[in-house]
Amino acid sequence: MDVAVRAYLESSSKYAKREIENLRDVGRHQNIIHLAYSEVQGTRFCVVLELFEANLFDFIRTPDLQEKIEIKVG
Repeated sequence: MDVAVRAYLESSSKYAKREIENLRDVGRHQNIIHLAYSEVQGTRFCVVLELFEANLFDFIRTPDLQEKIEIKVG
C-alpha cells in the first residue's frame, strides 16, 4: 500500500487528535482513506494514511480521474 505521511506541529495537536479519532471511528470503509498508523514523535503528531491518487477538487474537475478511480455508493 502506498502511503502519505502528515505531520502536525504541537500547536495543531487538537486537529491531529480529531483526525485520528474520526478515522478510527469510521473504521474501514471503501470510500474513506484508511488510517494506517499514528504516533507522537517529540512535538509532532504523525499520521500515516493510505495514499489517494488525487485531491477532491481535481477528482471533481477531471473526467479522466473519475473514470480511473472507482467510487462505490451503497
